[in-house]
Amino acid sequence: MAKMLEPIKALITPEMLQTVGTVLGLSPEQVKQGTEIVMPLLATGMARASATPEGQVALMKAVNEADTSVLGNLNGFLGGLTTSGGDDIVKRLLADDGRVVSALIKEKSGLDIGPLVGMAAPMVLGFLNSQVRNQGMDTAALMKDLKSASRSYERKEDESSVIVRQAFKAADEVRALKGQLSAAEMELLRAAPIAASARVIGASPSKEKAVKRELEAAVAAVDEAAAKAAPTSLVAALFADGAASISAASISDTPAALKSAMVTLSRVSPSEAESYRKLIIGAAYAAASEVKEGGFLGVGAKAVSADEQRSIDTISAALGAA
Repeated sequence: MAKMLEPIKALITPEMLQTVGTVLGLSPEQVKQGTEIVMPLLATGMARASATPEGQVALMKAVNEADTSVLGNLNGFLGGLTTSGGDDIVKRLLADDGRVVSALIKEKSGLDIGPLVGMAAPMVLGFLNSQVRNQGMDTAALMKDLKSASRSYERKEDESSVIVRQAFKAADEVRALKGQLSAAEMELLRAAPIAASARVIGASPSKEKAVKRELEAAVAAVDEAAAKAAPTSLVAALFADGAASISAASISDTPAALKSAMVTLSRVSPSEAESYRKLIIGAAYAAASEVKEGGFLGVGAKAVSADEQRSIDTISAALGAA
């Protein structure tokens, strides 16, 4: 497929680089660099997606439904690009790996690959659609070409291919980390910060609207901590979809659950134990300090009440914090 994509690469003219750069706010050199990364990324991503029968069906559907007119109307297509146009494609093609792959490529190259995937993927899929129709290729033949392309890029030592290999290797490492957790353990690790925050909120009950604000503050603290974590970390993987939808309803004994969560995380990724502990305590403090408690008519109220602090101390002890 590396050779199979040569006709597409031939379409990438200096004028095209300029057009895409203008639309996406990139220099022509950045577009060229990104295109060189996107080609092995798409080839490898499609080959990986085709590793399961379900993936093959989904990929063949995407190829069959691709717009073949894109290649004949590049100016019109490129003029309609957006900076977020490739995000959905990355999610559908790479699933859980997309977050890690995109982050690692940005770290190595400085490029946000999503918009460039939005440029290249419709062109590649449209081209594959025409190839499938013109050559009468069935699913097996297309999947064979995809795997051949992936192997071809795996052997290349140019900078772009190396970056893509490193990105997928990192994604595999994160997948292996998550694979060490059962569904129940995953749920526990995700719910622990919310359970801790709920315990603090309950220690000094506020009015309904205030409780909502406190919980939102805790969720925001979790999301912020996860965003700052290394993209290859388990912490980042746990909260990749955000904490807003996480429920702690299944946790009845918060201190016991927190102890269990720490044991579980320390088993899988001991180097992250401290950052996970800080994430939970940070969320608890965010909830506690969102609404001032006590005082009279607002006078003498404290950001963290005595009851909330006692609850946080209990949480810290359960987490093994000094």
